[in-house]
Amino acid sequence: MRSVFLATFIHCLALFFTVLYVWIWWSTYQDIMAEKLVIGTQTGLRYLMLPLVLPVLHIIGIFERKGRTSKKRQFVMRQGDILMVVVVALFLFGWFFEVQYFRFLEDSGYLPCEFRTSGIRSVFINYAKDTSLCPI
Repeated sequence: MRSVFLATFIHCLALFFTVLYVWIWWSTYQDIMAEKLVIGTQTGLRYLMLPLVLPVLHIIGIFERKGRTSKKRQFVMRQGDILMVVVVALFLFGWFFEVQYFRFLEDSGYLPCEFRTSGIRSVFINYAKDTSLCPI
């Protein structure tokens, strides 16, 4: 029973972070369409993709159990390699989407403000249509 709860929690957590990632994109898109003069954002969005590793671990575990009883021993021997490829791929996808996010802001005519504040995993940046509107 505890393992079912843990697996459900892991999948919900990964879903939450994926929805948060999409919501940040959607919120910024709405701000750009509303032509807000200043849009606050943050770096480190790529890390929101990494919790998707948890469902992948679960799926690999399921295949590993099925691989023990069948002739698919090659998969069992390669599951660590598969996991590393998935972790690196998720990080690269997250990085690529973060670059696209900031490029979208700049292509929409917003410029980064000089003043930035640092958080634990990210830097908070304001983007403005005119740099004279940037907070001090």
